[in-house]
Amino acid sequence: MATLDEMLHYAHAQDASDLFIRANARPAMRVHGRIADTEFPVSTPEETRALAYSKMTGRQVEEFDRHHEMDLAFALGTESRIRCSIFKQRGSVGLALRLIPMRIRSLEELGVPYDLKRINISAGEQHAGIDTDSFQEALRRVLRQAPDVIMIGEMRDIETMNVALQAAETGHLVFATVHTSSAAETLDRLSNMFQPHERPMLWLRLSVSLRGVVSQKLIPRADGAGRVAGVEVMVSTPTIAKMLEEGKSEDIYGQIRQAGTDTYWGMQTMNQCLMRYVRAGVITNEEALANAGNFTEMRQMLRR
Repeated sequence: MATLDEMLHYAHAQDASDLFIRANARPAMRVHGRIADTEFPVSTPEETRALAYSKMTGRQVEEFDRHHEMDLAFALGTESRIRCSIFKQRGSVGLALRLIPMRIRSLEELGVPYDLKRINISAGEQHAGIDTDSFQEALRRVLRQAPDVIMIGEMRDIETMNVALQAAETGHLVFATVHTSSAAETLDRLSNMFQPHERPMLWLRLSVSLRGVVSQKLIPRADGAGRVAGVEVMVSTPTIAKMLEEGKSEDIYGQIRQAGTDTYWGMQTMNQCLMRYVRAGVITNEEALANAGNFTEMRQMLRR
């Protein structure tokens, strides 16, 4: 049986973003968004269990045996950083591993819009369970560690949101992710975390602290050579800040679209980004429609 590191080295060589290991199945990987089998044989339940336990500490093994789930991270030499989720599936152990290359791609390689290129970041990382007892504890203490930049993996609850806002209000640059597909949807998701009577204060705080929202989709290239980032950009201009203060998130898309017709603020809707890719031959019409922020609008844009 191949070791977990050997499987990960193989996946890295294939430019895979993920490796999936399940009992009674051949290990698979995700390459440019599509699932493909590896060359390794079918794994038995005993083998998948051994692979999973090979990366856990004694404390993590005890916790996994109690709760049947474990998230951890480790390095694959100098090639990649691995984020690993270990879980139970139909009574056996499974693994989902995300490969994060150590080499950071240039902004040009990523196709990042010009106005986002002005931001350069130097940051460290804390891992829950190793560097800190919990994610919540790290959030409470981070402001005491004199950071200039704070990166929050995901804002999924009110506590995280409040810490992010507090940090921004005290002069820190805060980056955070939310699982949404547009700027307006992101703002609505944040608003819906709070009770109705709390939302006016939230909108006021966002109007002062929020600097922008970037939404991204990875879209297959027309030439089959990987994927390209479709990016929607909202910048907190005076007009948008006023909309935030008044809680008018439904008007923000129109403002982004209007500002996207010139380059002064650097804003663009997802559809405007996709349309530029179509005209440049980077993606197909079909992919533009499949990934459109507004399907009807995208269809009309393609007919022009």
